[in-house]
Amino acid sequence: MDGARLQRISRDAALELPAAEITHPFGPEWDVFKVAGKMFMLHHRLPDHGAKDVDAPGGTAIIVVKAEPGDAHALRRAHPFVFPGYHLNKKHWVTVVAPGEVTAADSDSPDDDARPQQSPAPDGAPDAVTGIDEIAFEDLVRHLVFDSYRNVVLGLPKAKQPVDPMRFGSD
Repeated sequence: MDGARLQRISRDAALELPAAEITHPFGPEWDVFKVAGKMFMLHHRLPDHGAKDVDAPGGTAIIVVKAEPGDAHALRRAHPFVFPGYHLNKKHWVTVVAPGEVTAADSDSPDDDARPQQSPAPDGAPDAVTGIDEIAFEDLVRHLVFDSYRNVVLGLPKAKQPVDPMRFGSD
């Protein structure tokens, strides 16, 4: 799986959620997904290693989602394609890259700013580095988007909540 597909899956999942919208408060290179004016997901492309222009095309497509601190830590430990939140509070946000863009060096790196490199697996096959197949990864991405949205809605005043966060998604 590549980064474009990661972003397409997460975008589709986000836009199915009540009152979700895409904004661009940080410029056109950042897709910021909000509910009631609060961010719950970001899309961006990390610049290639050594790129002089951070806005140059290319780079690694990422998503950044909000998570409970304990969940964020557990996700980073369990999945080599989950990193601390890029340009956000690393306790509450995680960055996700497509499994095909993670190398063995990245998966072993404790460096918060490690940048993934391309290492593709055949379509649908478990990734050689991460061991996750596409279906499981897609399910995880949808779950992360939903949880991020729900966490943000939980923090909203009741009058601004588009859904009851304690009941939403429990059907």
